[in-house]
Amino acid sequence: MTHRKKIRFSIFHLLLFTLLVGMFLAFKTNPKSKWEKMSVRQAYDHLEKTIKKYDPKFDWNASPASPETIARLRKELPDAPRQFFELLEICDYTACGLFSPIDLTPLHKLKDGTQVQMDFFYGNGFQHEGWVPDKYGICKSEKHWRKGWIPLGDFNGDPIFIDMDPSETGIPGQIVSIQTDGWYLDPQAYSIAHWLYRIAEKVEKDKEFDGFAFVYHPMPPLE
Repeated sequence: MTHRKKIRFSIFHLLLFTLLVGMFLAFKTNPKSKWEKMSVRQAYDHLEKTIKKYDPKFDWNASPASPETIARLRKELPDAPRQFFELLEICDYTACGLFSPIDLTPLHKLKDGTQVQMDFFYGNGFQHEGWVPDKYGICKSEKHWRKGWIPLGDFNGDPIFIDMDPSETGIPGQIVSIQTDGWYLDPQAYSIAHWLYRIAEKVEKDKEFDGFAFVYHPMPPLE
């Protein structure tokens, strides 16, 4: 190999090495690589195993949502996260015993539109003058129910939703609760799969399953 070819060969490998290192660092530093790529199936199975450890007779009553329902929601909620549909393919969460502590929003009411979300929110008697910003800074804090919020339901009067319109430091698909005792936004997880893992973590900590596992905090740092 000539000296010139050796130089070209060395430069090529140096560029290739730099590219691979850059890709690795991007994967490590980009939270979406970790939280958005989590497997809902694995998270769900882990949660089921954890609950059964402390409550072997727990009634799951879990079956997937119908293909027609999933197809309709894909059209009506085009921005919904992939993990939302993965969950529906595992179970219709509105009919699953796991989610029974939450007063769930029926699937036929999940539509993309500010007015629909506002009807859900104010229809439950909630009134407010503005949100207290969340301490993590991953949610947009404004005086109305955002179009990018997909309601899952509420626990003890505190709405829980999928946030598809987060702040610049948030992640689309993060799970957020509104704590109505102080009107502040309370992030619960960075994705649906992460939420299921956090519920399992709470069950393991308390050695029992109850509704408070759905609003478990403080949340781990975004990393």
